[in-house]
Amino acid sequence: MAKTEYKAIVSPLKFVVFSVLTFGMYPSYWAWRVWETVRSSKNQNYRIKSSVRGYFNIVSNFSLLPQLKELAEVKGYKSKADVRLVAGLYLLIRFLDGRVSLAVLCIGLIVEALILLPIVKMYNYYTEQTKGKYAPDKQNWWLIVALIVAFIVVALIYSNPNYWKE
Repeated sequence: MAKTEYKAIVSPLKFVVFSVLTFGMYPSYWAWRVWETVRSSKNQNYRIKSSVRGYFNIVSNFSLLPQLKELAEVKGYKSKADVRLVAGLYLLIRFLDGRVSLAVLCIGLIVEALILLPIVKMYNYYTEQTKGKYAPDKQNWWLIVALIVAFIVVALIYSNPNYWKE
């Protein structure tokens, strides 16, 4: 894929790095962007806002990823990824990241991001093919603030030395 100026396109490396640095919060923000793209592409209004769907992406991915795959395939994307399997693996890894050592947590965060890479590539392809027409061109400040608060809570929990003791 050639370099473009579309803001919605995120490189796989950036996706993985941001996912790890934010303790897995970045995929929620990215999911919001994908939900907005799908909503705009299909000219739909959802009862549940895209920001809420993005925040709870570990479960909303089961609905989002098939819709994204359908849109990308219409534009010629050839996908071997089973999007429901990707959503299931992502959900499973998120639950396994619970009370583990910091090293295992970091490995889990990398695995989570790597699981989503085929979907990131699919979204980038769709955005490229539609010339960014449906991608959101604004930031979602409510979601960003909620993710920052969640990040601080997670950082405080993991920084507590008593957390690691049984």
